[in-house]
Amino acid sequence: MCPHTCVTNLPKPRQKQPEIGPASVMVGNLVSGKRIAMASGRDLGQTDDNDQFLFLSEVLQWRSQTTPEHILYTLLSSRGAVSSSLTCLQLHKRAERVAALLLERGGLQEGDHIALVYPPGIDLIAAFYGCLYAGCVPITVRPPHPQNISTTLPTVKMIVEVSRSACVMTTAVICKLLRSKEAVATVDIRNWPPVLDTDDLPKKKSPALYKPCNPDALAYLDFSVSTTGMLAGVQMSHNAVGAFCRSVKLQCELYPSREVAICLDPYCGLGFILWCLCSVYSGHQSILIPPVELESNPALWLLAVSQLRVRDTFCSYSVMELCTKGLGLQTEALKVHTHTRVLIPHTH
Repeated sequence: MCPHTCVTNLPKPRQKQPEIGPASVMVGNLVSGKRIAMASGRDLGQTDDNDQFLFLSEVLQWRSQTTPEHILYTLLSSRGAVSSSLTCLQLHKRAERVAALLLERGGLQEGDHIALVYPPGIDLIAAFYGCLYAGCVPITVRPPHPQNISTTLPTVKMIVEVSRSACVMTTAVICKLLRSKEAVATVDIRNWPPVLDTDDLPKKKSPALYKPCNPDALAYLDFSVSTTGMLAGVQMSHNAVGAFCRSVKLQCELYPSREVAICLDPYCGLGFILWCLCSVYSGHQSILIPPVELESNPALWLLAVSQLRVRDTFCSYSVMELCTKGLGLQTEALKVHTHTRVLIPHTH
């Protein structure tokens, strides 16, 4: 499902079948033209306890108390192995420590904008909720490519400047990259806001978590760059975030016992919402597959879906194209492995 056009083509929920009328003709045990039996489950939109909350930060705190050991996120490596995971309680605690970092070392205040420059993964999610816990406004930014700093770093700098970010949060590896000689030659690092390394989080949590009170207040900024280089930003309020997550939950029938595989870039639009927000709102487990890992292992996405028996998966057209083209060259090799035979029909 393409994250840029997916808002209107989400799968429809199961429709209630019409009752069998007097005009139906009985043929044995079947009713011609009608379904004699149907399943009727609970209404997902009216009975869930998390619907009482107006803010995602409150939903995460509630889940950390009611289902602390429930796994929300699982990140896969390029080999298809689980590289890291987060339970409700683990995410809550990491977000608390990120909030403590922002308030103590960053000296930030409520409403300050924070640029999150992370590779696709668990750290990005924890940093996002840490910003909410501190009352700050996060902006997710795609990190510069190590082999192409001169082209990709100016875009990072542009988003940081346009969003008026008071601080940049990232990993130690990207911190080093931003201070490299090639980076210094590309942009003037003297104009960068303070850069915080979240690989070195404080051990104590924030003394008091921020409690939002206005659902119409800004939750985060969503920036995207078009193929022509145009930068577009969208202000997402807490109300809008809740409505979006709720619509995805109802349309896709998401609930805590579900597992959903996601192979999308988590920096804007639906890709970001599915990667970072929906699992906390709906409680389902998201199996995260960074699209960049498919460059070294084109079978990763389809293999994960097959072996983990995932019923639903979100991906972009580019992911499907990369998988099919890459696997098309490996058909003979795949036939040798019995557990990858389910992938062969996808190569035509």
